[in-house]
Amino acid sequence: MVGLLFPGQGAQKVGMGRDLYKEKAWVRDYYQKASDIVGWDVAELCFDGPQDVLDQTRFCQAAITVVSYVSFLSYREGNPDIEFISAGLSLGEFGALLSAGVLDFEAVVRLVDLRGRLMQEASERIPGAMTAVIGLDKEKLQEIAQETGVALANFNAPGQIVISGRLEDIERAEERIKEAGARRVVRLPVSGAFHCFLLKDAQEELNKEIDRLDFKDPSVGFFSSIYGRRVESGEEIKDGLKRQLVSPTLWESAVRQMCPLVDSFHELEPAGILTAMVRKICR
Repeated sequence: MVGLLFPGQGAQKVGMGRDLYKEKAWVRDYYQKASDIVGWDVAELCFDGPQDVLDQTRFCQAAITVVSYVSFLSYREGNPDIEFISAGLSLGEFGALLSAGVLDFEAVVRLVDLRGRLMQEASERIPGAMTAVIGLDKEKLQEIAQETGVALANFNAPGQIVISGRLEDIERAEERIKEAGARRVVRLPVSGAFHCFLLKDAQEELNKEIDRLDFKDPSVGFFSSIYGRRVESGEEIKDGLKRQLVSPTLWESAVRQMCPLVDSFHELEPAGILTAMVRKICR
């Protein structure tokens, strides 16, 4: 059994997915379908950038989803008999949903395109940021978060938690966290404060589109970073996505439950970030 991992926002890099695009005609077809839906050239942005445009939330979410999904299809093509379960971190959850047959490709591309645009708009209205905190006690971090008005947004791995909030609050929290003795404090390359209360309006708007969609029960084991566990009902997955933007991601919990079930993990493109987290979770 293989645990397939779908990366989230922050994994984007210019050139991602180029090799598969050159090798396989059916991959190029998926890029064209996605480009027709979103109204811009997904392949051109993925392969040529520039990086500062690719980093924008309104663009990178659809781009990452397309890259990771064709990476999944190519992996399955080369391993037709593979048994797998899947999970995705935040945005990556949409790629995992595709791998489990919960939604179809066109519906997911439309949804993540809207998600990215709404999150970009929310970030421009209220400047925010996210910061990874490594090596600080969870209770101490929670205390600082309450004092400074930020939220604990991502529980990524043992000793690694991400905070989210208004830019000025994040800056105050970072100083307090450093004074408290955190090993590392790293500002993340995202354009806003995700997985917290600042995205309430964006979530409500996104839910109008989510409500229009029919979510099927997953055809393979699907582990949700919203719930931090396996989810077997399409309706439960749908309910989770309707609060994903304002809720913390429980990635460590989801992966920990996958560990006893798999022989190995495989991170889809653009790969690298999740593999490092899994090594800390599943020693």
